[in-house]
Amino acid sequence: MNRFPLKLVFDLKSGETIVRCAFTRNRFLKLCNRLRFDDKSSRNQRRERDLFAPIRDLWEQFLKTLKRHYIPGVSVTVDEQLVPWRGRCSFLQYLPSKPDKYGIKIFWAVDSETFFPLNAVPYLGKVGRLPTVNLGRNTALQLVKPFYRSGRNLTCDNFFTDYELAQKLNTEKMSVVGTLRRNKRFIPAEFQDPKLTEKGQPKFCFQKDAMLVSYKSGAKKNVILLSSMHSDSTIVVNKHEKELPEVMSYYNSTKGGVDTMDLMAHTVSSKRQTKRWPMLMLYNIIDVGSIAASVVYSTKYPVEKFSKTDNRREFQLNVSKDLILPQIERRRQTNRLPK
Repeated sequence: MNRFPLKLVFDLKSGETIVRCAFTRNRFLKLCNRLRFDDKSSRNQRRERDLFAPIRDLWEQFLKTLKRHYIPGVSVTVDEQLVPWRGRCSFLQYLPSKPDKYGIKIFWAVDSETFFPLNAVPYLGKVGRLPTVNLGRNTALQLVKPFYRSGRNLTCDNFFTDYELAQKLNTEKMSVVGTLRRNKRFIPAEFQDPKLTEKGQPKFCFQKDAMLVSYKSGAKKNVILLSSMHSDSTIVVNKHEKELPEVMSYYNSTKGGVDTMDLMAHTVSSKRQTKRWPMLMLYNIIDVGSIAASVVYSTKYPVEKFSKTDNRREFQLNVSKDLILPQIERRRQTNRLPK
């Protein structure tokens, strides 16, 4: 009901009875307009140090809750989420490759198998006039820092992956699998030129702590991957009966963690139109939190599965009813009639 007009939500005929029992339309609008997440008296001072200050405290509490209630599997995926919005915000981003183009960018680390959100870093733009150096690598290290010395693997795309990242993770008992940009200096010339790689014939390059793979699936472009998890040239057959290097097969099966979580948040969403970006972040916290709750519930009760949209929507409605019933009971016990 995130796109349902608010007037119809509280309508006696077309609206939801449980919503009207919880509060009136005017009360709901007053709460939305006056809701704040920080101390107004110190807001200007905090914003000078942190652009995310209006919702930083709630954001940090949310991340702590995510880490406390779930232990991830063997693979963690790092990527970006663009929360669509076109309002006024100093760190609003324009990404032409995304369907929504404009929004607030958040880097996420999620469980590659269950898509459970594990850690996040909002992108607040460039600091100062100097160009940002190694943003992808530093962000990836910040996101997976809670999982140091756990033996897990990090899967990421070419924005994050480089050889220094693999070396750092090796010292922290973690591995990395990801695609590479061609302009990396450590990539051999035979890998950088697509003409030197035959279609369907992968090339391998081995180092002591990592390996490179160049694979050409089309007529013009080859994909270069780096892995500190694999150490041989094993070829496997995927579900489409196509032979691929094991490194690429593993990358394909784990790379979509954040994209899947973002798609789930789009299809079943609580977002409503707002002119305030902290409210937008609150709506995104609710959406991502509902995904995390459904994963925890389905992990504890394996019979229930919430991979389908209808099942997750039903789960979210049931959670909403459980949260709103105490408020309805309080209103019922309050005598509002004149004596």
